[in-house]
This record gives sequence, C-alpha cells and structure tokens, in this order.
Amino acid sequence: MPGPKFGVIYSRLHPLITPGAFAKRVEQLGFSSVWVTEGLANQKAALDPLITMAAFAATTDTITIGSCVLIAPLRTPALLAKTVASLDIVSAGRLILGIGVGGSSLSNSSDFAACGIDPRERGARCDELVELMQAFWTGEPVSYDGVHYQVKDIQINPTPVQHPHPPLWAGGEADGVLRRTAKHCTGFVPVGRGPRHYQKLWDRIRSYADEYTQDWSTIRRAVHLYYCSAKDQATAHAQVERTLSDRYGFEVSLPDDGSFLTGTVDDCLRAIESYRAVGVEHFVLNTARPIEEVTDDIEKFAENILPRFQ
Repeated sequence: MPGPKFGVIYSRLHPLITPGAFAKRVEQLGFSSVWVTEGLANQKAALDPLITMAAFAATTDTITIGSCVLIAPLRTPALLAKTVASLDIVSAGRLILGIGVGGSSLSNSSDFAACGIDPRERGARCDELVELMQAFWTGEPVSYDGVHYQVKDIQINPTPVQHPHPPLWAGGEADGVLRRTAKHCTGFVPVGRGPRHYQKLWDRIRSYADEYTQDWSTIRRAVHLYYCSAKDQATAHAQVERTLSDRYGFEVSLPDDGSFLTGTVDDCLRAIESYRAVGVEHFVLNTARPIEEVTDDIEKFAENILPRFQ
C-alpha cells in the first residue's frame, strides 16, 4: 500500500494567522493538503470557506486545497458551480470539493435557519445540487426539472481545469450520504469513529456502488480526525471536548476509544495504522485545542509523525 497522505484544517485561526500564511506554512512542513470547514451561524467565528480556499490558492504552489466539508445545501447550484470552477482555475487544478449536508451532532441547525432552508430537505437538495453542478461544469446549456431546482437553457462558463470536474468527496455517514458517495463522488471523508465503524460504512458504499454499476475502486478513502498531542490520551481527549464545545456553541461529548489522533506520538501512530488497515489513505487533521496552540501542535505532527510515512 502506498504511504498515506496527511492534511490539516484551518479552523477559526484568523485572529492569529491569515489563511494564506497558514497554507504556505503547511505546504512548507510537507503536508499534502490544506482544508477548510464550515461555520456559518451561532458558533465561534469562522471565515467563509470558499474565500478561505481562494486565499490558500494565492500563497501556495503544489498543495491540494479542499473543503472538509462544505454544507452544500446552504448554497444554490449555479453560484456554487461558478465559484468552484473559479477556485479550480485560480489554484491550477488543485481543488477537492468536500461536501456534506449537516445534521450530525457536530452540526449547527442555525445554519439552515439563517439561509431559510428546511433542514429536512437537505439530502434531497444536495442530490439535485450535485447533479446540476456536474451538468453546469460541462460548459454546455443545461435544462433541469427537479423538485427543488429548475433551470432552462442555462450555460455557465468557464469550466474547471480538472475534467470532468474537481473531485467530489462526501462527508457524513447517513444512508443518503453513502448512496451519494457511491453514485457521484470520488472520495469519502467522514469524521472518524474508529476503524471498525469506518469499515462498515465502506462496505455499504461498495454495495451501493454495485447497485448503481459504479466502480467503487476509484473512490478515495479518507478520514477527518480530531488531533491533539498530550502526555496521554485522557488529557488530550478532555482538551478536544473543551475545544469543540467552545467552537460549536454546545456541549460536545466524544467516545474515548482511541478513534482520534490524541495523546502521545505512539498513540497517534497506532491510530493511523488502525485506519490504514481498513484502507484509509488520506488523513485530514482537525487540531482541537486553543487557537494559539494550533500551529505549534501541527508543527509537532510534522516533526514527529510525518517522517514515519515518507
């Protein structure tokens, strides 16, 4: 198996470091990717993810740029298709669009209220949005008659650099997400809940891909993991819960079962290898600690863990 790739999330760090400076440093440290996550309403302040990705592109040359994940149903298909194509162009084809629908225990229902979207429609809206974006990215006139979106003879240009379009990765684990992954996506990036759980999700994706006569072997397996180094896993786990509760605006409780990259270097290495054993090839690190400590912890990972896989 080829060596895994590692990326890091820029999350709410703008008071201390700009997105461009962060992405440039991450590229220098040897990470493969830099990511942004969603944070619209009633939570710790976060920059707009699409603008943040543009800042990443402006200061880097080779690193992959992605969203992990964008809550796609909050946006309209035409505007999102236009923005994503533009980002793919300004990044010279380095973009991955990670999409989700919200609704997990770590999602904020206020995002949907702020946009006037019924969260009960989020899955159906996302399916139609993906189909429409894929059609818009051809650069040809598009007519579409869906439940939530209807267009007639609408053409959007320019088209993305990557063909047929930037990779679509899905985050989440609801049945609709797994079906969407199998039918439309080239990557799967859920929040990690342990290797056994990941394998169960992957088996369902494979089953749905067979149902849709899609080639599941082309789908990249990734995982979104909270990361926090500490003297032991218990200390790190407590820090992750405190950080996420502050970040999301409600009390967060996570399983203390070694599912995340927490604790000592050896603890993190064991977690990485356990996910690799079920086929995970790309690790997206979400550093969960006070923002003034995030860049130092990322540098520790680059110094102590990255070289083990290069």
